[in-house]
Amino acid sequence: MKTNILYLVIIVYWLFHLYVWYRIKTIFSLGWRGQSVAFVTLMLLCFTFMLSRLFNLWGWFSPGQILFRLGSTWLGLFFIFFCLKSLLWIVEVATGWRLGRDRPAVWSATVGCAVLINVFGYFEAQNMTVTRLTMTTPSMATDTPPVNIMQISDAHYGQWVSLSRHEWLLEQVQKEQPDLIVVTGDFIDFEGDSQGRFMDQWRSVRPPLGKLAVLGNHETLSGIPASLAWLERGGFKVLRNEVVTFDGFSVIGWDDPTVSRYEIPLDRIGPIHPVQPGECMLLLHHQPVWPPHLAGAFDLGLAGHTHGGQIFPFGLVVFLTNGVLSGLQSTSWGGWYFISRGAGTWGPPVRLGAPPEVTLLTLSHGKKKNVSFAQPDP
Repeated sequence: MKTNILYLVIIVYWLFHLYVWYRIKTIFSLGWRGQSVAFVTLMLLCFTFMLSRLFNLWGWFSPGQILFRLGSTWLGLFFIFFCLKSLLWIVEVATGWRLGRDRPAVWSATVGCAVLINVFGYFEAQNMTVTRLTMTTPSMATDTPPVNIMQISDAHYGQWVSLSRHEWLLEQVQKEQPDLIVVTGDFIDFEGDSQGRFMDQWRSVRPPLGKLAVLGNHETLSGIPASLAWLERGGFKVLRNEVVTFDGFSVIGWDDPTVSRYEIPLDRIGPIHPVQPGECMLLLHHQPVWPPHLAGAFDLGLAGHTHGGQIFPFGLVVFLTNGVLSGLQSTSWGGWYFISRGAGTWGPPVRLGAPPEVTLLTLSHGKKKNVSFAQPDP
């Protein structure tokens, strides 16, 4: 279903470019030469984002990166412009006012507003926050100090990762001093020239309990072997349908469902049993829906994928597709599931109404299992 939705979005995106071209040539009374330039420009911008993928498949990473950045910037600008034009149309229909949507001055003003909103969204995407969760469990000994686990999701190292975002992540690790770092997918994106340098810096990060990761859907875009190699170069242990045990808790790491399209699913766990009162089981899974056979087998799941919608009002589509945007959710068996908004962006380097975050989970002893959710740091 999600693939069909993607195809539909691409077709609608192309058709709307055709519509914009038609309106531009009509509203601005363009001659045949102006019409031709506008048509070619819009079609190139429309397909630049997709052409970057082909360039990466052909191994042309540098030009592919340029096309990706151009196309994704245009995608964000175009989406915001589309939303503003739709808003004007809704106001006209609802109120009967004539706002002059097709006047050249209104079109120009709409483009200007879209640019300003895009710039604002770029800076919001750099406004990283730390969201804190506290979990108590009887499985942690009373004399055991709390264990701090940092969740990083959807960093999207590849075509467009700013140096400032990367440095902020490393600064938070240095500041919070987590005992364990877990990556819940989409850490690696399309191939890019900067991945090696960034992964080498991550390799030097050595929390006491290590660094764990699971595969997301974007790890399949670079190829699973390549993504595994990058993660291992960064010093991450990739959990592929397996469990690791620590003092007082265990962690299940499960592949994203898209991985099964490219290889036979692994099963390194064996029979799944419901989580017991005297144990604490965490699940790392990229998408915010746990595998059906793991229902009841974990206390707290950590996920990402949604970006919290990333750009309002696109969050409405994300919610309809995934059934959730972000935050702490409860499960039918009395457990919890936390969906991170993610640390990075995909496509447009813009966020509106969904600031990026990393999560710090503190595990400590308690008479019963409980998870509390705190507001992000200011």
